[in-house]
Amino acid sequence: MSEESGPVALSEARTVLLLGAPHDSHMGEGCRSLIHGGDADHVLVVLLARSPREWIEWWERHEGTVPEELVFVTTGDPPSGLPPGTSVERVSSPTDLTALGIRAADHLERWAEQGVKPSLCFDSLTVLLQYVDVETAYKFLHALSTRVANADARAHVHLDPRTMDERTLSTVESIFSAVARHDGESWNIGRR
Repeated sequence: MSEESGPVALSEARTVLLLGAPHDSHMGEGCRSLIHGGDADHVLVVLLARSPREWIEWWERHEGTVPEELVFVTTGDPPSGLPPGTSVERVSSPTDLTALGIRAADHLERWAEQGVKPSLCFDSLTVLLQYVDVETAYKFLHALSTRVANADARAHVHLDPRTMDERTLSTVESIFSAVARHDGESWNIGRR
């Protein structure tokens, strides 16, 4: 793996594992940078850690307006009064990876047919690993990465590395084209 620094280099990878504490401001910066690395007007967000309302409020605080078409796939109940162009698809549980995968794939394929290269944010693998084992999560993420590539999309996945041992982290990292971690001053990006 080669090392690079900076959000620009970070946005060039097709699939990125974004490592850091969930509420770290650098994680938010990295997330926004990665979303802008794809088509920031067509964004798919898989939410297991926050509600769509919280994500929208966070985005608006930093970016102003929400993307033209914003789709959430979540286990929570859809909130009312969402901005125009925003939709929420609910799955019954974080363990229902089939439904999560199908919902995400449907939107990625639809956008690919329209010539759109969307951005996908998966928040968070840390939460998913509280419900499924690493092997199951690995298979799911591998399949999702394939769908991202087929749709010519860009995707990133949030993970708090403090929640797992080095061996498990290494296994998870192997799925992604880049792994990014902020060291307090800049982004350290390892490419595969």
